[in-house]
Amino acid sequence: MSKKELKMVENSNNVSDALIELVHTFSKEVQVINGEEFDCETGVSDFDSAIKKSLMVSRSKPIVILNAHNLNPQAAKILYKYCDGEESLCPNSFFIFFIRKKIKSHDNSTVEICEQQSREIYSGKWSEHLPDYILLPLIHRISEFTVCF
Repeated sequence: MSKKELKMVENSNNVSDALIELVHTFSKEVQVINGEEFDCETGVSDFDSAIKKSLMVSRSKPIVILNAHNLNPQAAKILYKYCDGEESLCPNSFFIFFIRKKIKSHDNSTVEICEQQSREIYSGKWSEHLPDYILLPLIHRISEFTVCF
């Protein structure tokens, strides 16, 4: 990853847009779904269709879901259904959620909790699927995003 691309993420006023741009740059390795495209109340069926289509297009690529805070609990059931449930299209697939978390104070304990969560997630098999040039800049912004599965 070039310094220019990393700088784009570090200096962006809109981190979400920068991450979308960054991940799209490496779209051969991942698929991106932006949660902001789906209304949290009425967009559940659209989200269902988007996940199903993404899995059918490429079963080997991880799916990165940005702005997952826009999705309601119904969306989690949809993901489970396709990932591990009875309608699983790809048992080995996985999803990465980036839920926007604005931290008003720079309290070290808050940041430490976020960093610990990221280490737990990326220390296991998840890290095998994404190359370092995607992982590192995303972890770099962990104080502004909570990452969870």
